[in-house]
Amino acid sequence: MNTKSVLPTTQVKKQRDTPFALLRGAMQNRLHSELDIILSIQRYRTRILDYFFFLASLLGEEEFYTLLVPFCAWILQPRASLHVAFILAYGVVSGNILKNYFALPRPQSPPVWVWAPSQLSDFGFPSTHTVTSLSVSTYFVLNLFFDPETPAITLWYIPGIMSWQVAAFISFAWTFCVSFSRLYNGYHFPLDVFGGLMIGTFVVLSHFYFIRHVLEFFSMTTNILVPIFYIVTGLLIVWCHPRPPETPNGTLPESATLLGVVVGAILVGWINYVFNIPISFVVEQPLLSYLPGLQWFITRYQFIFHASRFLIGGVIAIVTRFIGKLILTEIVARTVMEFRNTPIMSQSQQDAQCLVKYFSYMLISLGVGSIAPLAFNLIGINGPRDYLLVLTSCAWC
Repeated sequence: MNTKSVLPTTQVKKQRDTPFALLRGAMQNRLHSELDIILSIQRYRTRILDYFFFLASLLGEEEFYTLLVPFCAWILQPRASLHVAFILAYGVVSGNILKNYFALPRPQSPPVWVWAPSQLSDFGFPSTHTVTSLSVSTYFVLNLFFDPETPAITLWYIPGIMSWQVAAFISFAWTFCVSFSRLYNGYHFPLDVFGGLMIGTFVVLSHFYFIRHVLEFFSMTTNILVPIFYIVTGLLIVWCHPRPPETPNGTLPESATLLGVVVGAILVGWINYVFNIPISFVVEQPLLSYLPGLQWFITRYQFIFHASRFLIGGVIAIVTRFIGKLILTEIVARTVMEFRNTPIMSQSQQDAQCLVKYFSYMLISLGVGSIAPLAFNLIGINGPRDYLLVLTSCAWC
């Protein structure tokens, strides 16, 4: 079979025979042989496997991590949510920069079967789903079993009910299912997945053994220049982020979104450290104290207690995003006349959209990490986990 005839042609800027051009050419030639691997995998497709790997792929989607980060903040431990937010931004932004830099194609459909053709809208190398699944799942293993600073207060005493070997197997299964689903669903070549594994390994190890200690050092300060530094750094990364050579794709808005989340998460740690939130705002007579029957029902059952926190926190996050986006969109629309939420955007329109995403998701992080704990105190559904950011030896690491 002539695989060269079925691969898409990607228009990129002409380059001389630089080392990068030679590397990119060798990688693109590799994709021709890897197309047969994807077709071989898809020969064993069944309806059950289709749905299984569709669900597995969701474990690497933005929607899943949108729920995972506040889940960690409100139910597991706030410290974990901030680490997860940073690892997500670190991995996805690095992957998106490489995607637009290498501009390597995804598998052509047909002949490759794909579950959702919309997944093919950007470039392929590396697979950011693979990056995030490996880095996040491995972080949880390292955090729970190999980090002496991990607070003992968690939702479940995981180290007491399973060994680190079992947790490592679960992490491996999570990564394998997500990574293989990208091949099975026709979204990536094996080279893309391999690149994602390498980047994900570097992301989680560099964060766990080095970066988190640097962030701890800079977080334990009341200097107002610290949050300004983080905000400006995030904006500079968005500004310098490589753009696709032709039509704008979803990589830049995704990077701006996650950078906003992690900068907001860092600001939460700084704010909580400086202003001693939420310890300084403990309510002696919370609202539930006036409804003893409802208070008993919510606090008696752990599932109801955590579900109530997640529901109320989710409403706060949605309202924060709605108000922030409304105000920021109006500001950007007045300063950037081309800004419109149209299906097909110019690059300048997308740049303006990224500013809105960056600051609106920064506000969402503030809502999740600072406003929601205050609301929990006011209502009377606060718990010891809400104070971990202040009681531990550092702001958020």
